[in-house]
Amino acid sequence: MMRQRRYQSIFCGIAVVLCAALPLAAQPDVDDPFGGPGDPKPPIGVPKTGTPAGEERDPVVLAIREADPTTPTDLTRAIQTMMDLGRPDEAGKYLDKLIAAGIDKDAMIALHRQYGSGFFIGLSRYKPLAPQGLQFGRKVLETAYQAARDPNYLNILVKQLNDPSLGPRRVAISELRRADTAAVVPMVQALADKSRAQEHAGIRAGLAALGRTSIDPLIGVLETPNVDLRTHAVLVLGRLEARSAMPYLLRIYFEKNSNQRLRHAAEVALLRIVGDTPTQADAERFLHRRAKKFFSGVFPKQPDSDDMIELWHWNSDDQVSVPQRYPAEVAALLEASRAAADLISLAPENETYRRLSLMTKLESEKFVVGLDWPLKQGPGTAHDEAVAAGTEFVEDVFVEAMKTNHIPAAIGAAEILGAIGDDQLLYSDDASPQPLVRALKHGDRRLRFVAAQAILRIDPTTAYPGSSWLPEALGFLVSSVGERRVLIGHPRTEQAQTLVGQLSEAGLVGESASTGRSLLKAAMEDSDLEMILISDFLDFPSANELIQMLRREQKTAQIPIGLLARTENLVRAKQFAELDPLTAAFPWPYKREAVAFTVQRLTAMAGRQPITPETRLSQAVDALAALEMLAVQQYFSGGPGQALGELVWTTQISVYTKWPMQIAIPLWAGYRTAKIAGVRVAAISSGALVFASFILFFVLVGFIDRGVSEAVEVFRGPHTGLIKSFVLAIVAGATGAWLKEHNEAVT
Repeated sequence: MMRQRRYQSIFCGIAVVLCAALPLAAQPDVDDPFGGPGDPKPPIGVPKTGTPAGEERDPVVLAIREADPTTPTDLTRAIQTMMDLGRPDEAGKYLDKLIAAGIDKDAMIALHRQYGSGFFIGLSRYKPLAPQGLQFGRKVLETAYQAARDPNYLNILVKQLNDPSLGPRRVAISELRRADTAAVVPMVQALADKSRAQEHAGIRAGLAALGRTSIDPLIGVLETPNVDLRTHAVLVLGRLEARSAMPYLLRIYFEKNSNQRLRHAAEVALLRIVGDTPTQADAERFLHRRAKKFFSGVFPKQPDSDDMIELWHWNSDDQVSVPQRYPAEVAALLEASRAAADLISLAPENETYRRLSLMTKLESEKFVVGLDWPLKQGPGTAHDEAVAAGTEFVEDVFVEAMKTNHIPAAIGAAEILGAIGDDQLLYSDDASPQPLVRALKHGDRRLRFVAAQAILRIDPTTAYPGSSWLPEALGFLVSSVGERRVLIGHPRTEQAQTLVGQLSEAGLVGESASTGRSLLKAAMEDSDLEMILISDFLDFPSANELIQMLRREQKTAQIPIGLLARTENLVRAKQFAELDPLTAAFPWPYKREAVAFTVQRLTAMAGRQPITPETRLSQAVDALAALEMLAVQQYFSGGPGQALGELVWTTQISVYTKWPMQIAIPLWAGYRTAKIAGVRVAAISSGALVFASFILFFVLVGFIDRGVSEAVEVFRGPHTGLIKSFVLAIVAGATGAWLKEHNEAVT
């Protein structure tokens, strides 16, 4: 104790010395009695020229050396003082002693409470003391962070909020503030405990004392079914005059089946926040604008550096409000869905609100689960809500989603229509294609695929308006080979090929076109195209006209396009690109870095969930299976195919002729349908030859089995079975070769 007092008195003396030194430092050099220019004096603590090396003159440094600090508190104070004086050499000595002392967790927590986070953050960033300062500063900060959030410690502080003395309550509030939002968890748990009802008033006061820290966690509490706990949350939010909570309080206030005590708490809170209680019409207009604003892509909060936004929700398993980080656009969709759901609670019969609610819920859930995965099912999900609403209502939502370009919602609605719809979704009185059929021509690849799946699930028995679009859509999907492809348009082939080589280093397969017409044709045939690069040199048609043509075609409408402009045309190219959100202008990328930047920028335009090569291959497999089914249906729907099918599936021909024809007919029908769908199959000619060999085989084996000795007398005898097996082996080998070539060409 005497040593600590002595150390404190030394620091008081240091302060006096520094104050006395200030006026002396302002006086002119004593070597120049007339105040003229002379040699400047060195700063305090820096020896004059000629001072023997190692001799210390700074009184502060000398005083601390004499005190010889040894405790963690005194050593930390010495480090702080030396850092303030700009003496890292001295600060490093005391830091080494402090680290060598091996202080424990409790000592670190005590140091943090005494000196605060600011000092240790500064120590960790003080380069002259690196790396020891960085390591020690971070260690203290991490230890203090964990200690401030220790559940047992926080529970002690929550109980301390109801201490009869003011001092302990102030200490509890101060310590709870250090824990930030983690302090709200035990306080909410205490409010949910009815056996601690006498503490609730003090805990609510403590939550209010935390200020803005409490707002977001308490907004999450509003999702709990516990009426008493929601009432506590509403009272605190009103006390904090939390404007961000106002949209969630409107539902509580206007909901017809709200608990009276809860509704009164919401009324008091709204009066504190707004100054008046709004009418229901005002509340509906506000929530409608809010839902549409967030659904249009406006973010509810400022995203962080990772473009993420934190929202709080009630966790029913742990009975606590928890934070969840979402991509900014997903957070906007979730808030839009929540506002739309609040609208429904105010006006459950309003069709506009119902469509908006289901559409926002479909889009948000589709984003969360993944655009290539089916919607989750179960109580409270968009899927179950849509099924309960019925086919007609879901179709209205589907049409509205396509009209407003909310593609994830349209995908979710199409998925549900395929599950609950019937063929009435495909037929119309005026012979025009219905919305689900029109989706086969949409610019979004995923929507075309899901629409095709929905129609296949509905399984219409007769032709419908636009039925020819289905094999065309499936044929385009089947032609994927699972590559990341780029199409380059430039009139100079050698320059385009140079870019092709640079793109290959980024894992992209490039193909060049020397005219606008050839590029348009290649783009229409390539189902693996991820981006298009067009030089402003290109003509027939020009680059600008070509981009407009590509945007009008459903297969290329949503492919990112890079307009590569010459230096003198770059400004004009950027102005043109601003008219299209999926087009960007760049100077011609001569270096690898520029190529990488261009690819990165265009890839980002495809969104957070771009269609991967694996997804395209998966779609190709499903589309191929659908084409085979359509081929069989088409072949046996009437005419010679139907007659042949009836013949094959009857007992009028031998088993040796019957089972090969059961293989050959679907293969031939698939070949015909693939040609109709426009699939580029490299094995078309060999497939035709294999089919011809099948026909020859059918006749040959049929004659053998039917005992037509006049035609095949050579096969009669003890070796007939061997000959049959030999012929079967030849045909099986030819079939296997064709299937292998077909598989390589298609998938």
